Order: sequence, then C-alpha cells, then structure tokens
Amino acid sequence: MHPVLSVFIAQLFFTTADALQKFILKGRGFSFQTLTNIKFLLTIPVAGIGFVFLMYALSKMDISRTIILLSVFGVVMAAIAGVVVFKDVLHLKNYVGILFAIAAIILVHSK
Repeated sequence: MHPVLSVFIAQLFFTTADALQKFILKGRGFSFQTLTNIKFLLTIPVAGIGFVFLMYALSKMDISRTIILLSVFGVVMAAIAGVVVFKDVLHLKNYVGILFAIAAIILVHSK
C-alpha cells in the first residue's frame, strides 16, 4: 500500500471516530460518565484502526511528511464532516483555508 494512501485511511478512521465522539458528547457534556459510556468506548477501536494505518505510513515515510499529510487530511475531512454531519456553515475564509490545505498536500508530496 502506498504510504500516502495509508495516511489518508488513518485520517478517515480518526475523523470518523471524532465525529462519533462529538455526536455522543453532544448534550451530555464532557465528564467521566460520558467517557465511560459504552457508546463512547466503542469509538476507541475505530481510532485504533486509524492508528495502525498511521504506524504503517510512519514506517515508510519521514515523520515530517507523514504528520503534515495527516494534519492536512484532517482539516479537509473535519470540514466535510462538519458540513455533512453537523450542518456547520463554512465561510469564504474557511474555504480559502481548505484550499491552502490542499495546496499543502501537493507541496509536501512533491519532491
């Protein structure tokens, strides 16, 4: 598997876990009770799968490229999840930031 694809898949799992956790936290707040809720605990393996893909990528690429790609993919995926799942409203500056993030992916991946 190409390491960039592995980073993308890792972030896909991380964003999925984050969105599920956000949904569970909504209305309950941040507390020990929420963190030990079975629904919240079931999101941990989802993030764990992402961690495995991230470790694979780290074994194949420099840490600087890997973590930058992970962060940039995270920006894009979080924006998509926010709009699609949570009905967040993005403004022009948000779209410009996302475009910069995509440009960063291209620049970091180029040699």
